Amino acid sequence: MGNLSLKVMNMWYSFHIYGISPEEFLETMNRNRLDRKYFFINYIDYNGFHIRLRLFLQHAQEKREYQAALRERFPHCKVVEKIYDPEYNVYGDSLNVYEEYSAALSAYLVEHGRVDRMTMLLTVRKLLHVFDRADVRYLRFHVAWWEKGTGGHLISRIQASPQTGTGEHTLDRKLERLIDEFVVPGIPAMPETSKDRLCFQFIHMTLNKMNCTIAEEAAILKWFLKTKEENPNEISGSLLL
Repeated sequence: MGNLSLKVMNMWYSFHIYGISPEEFLETMNRNRLDRKYFFINYIDYNGFHIRLRLFLQHAQEKREYQAALRERFPHCKVVEKIYDPEYNVYGDSLNVYEEYSAALSAYLVEHGRVDRMTMLLTVRKLLHVFDRADVRYLRFHVAWWEKGTGGHLISRIQASPQTGTGEHTLDRKLERLIDEFVVPGIPAMPETSKDRLCFQFIHMTLNKMNCTIAEEAAILKWFLKTKEENPNEISGSLLL
């Protein structure tokens, strides 16, 4: 009878894990898989770098159990429970699309480990196309956002070209299907006036999970802008470098 008093309230709970690198986090999660839906972001606050892990749980008792389990998984880290504040002001009615996509992407990254720069490029390319934002106007908006946020210093310091050799490159099929399944179906319901902002957020938070710095993100988008300005009709699904 005691269990009947546990009200089922499926919701996201947040735990901040301090004292671990992104690579160590992925390796630990890979060795000790969670049996609940989750996603994570990389973050820095006044206490330093940490992982913000969101767990989808049923009730407070389950939350306490998983908090203890996380402390066992990360014994040398500081694990702090925090209130999960859903970003309705950022994603609006697309919040659930972002959360479900984030959970699928997080599971992919835990399974595959840290991705390389080429995968970041190809993923951005895919997102630009599914949001129909692979154009000069949007790319200038995205680059200008970081230029504005850093007073122009960041953009002027980075190398715009990510070239690593020659050859044709395509996105990993599993990652491509993940975007097709979790992002594409939600796009038609997004207000046209919000798509620039939502495309920006989906790209930024995808790269964040891939441990891509803001400088690297700016460089990637600036490279796409340069490519688009030089080749306005370039729309192939592969990337030639």
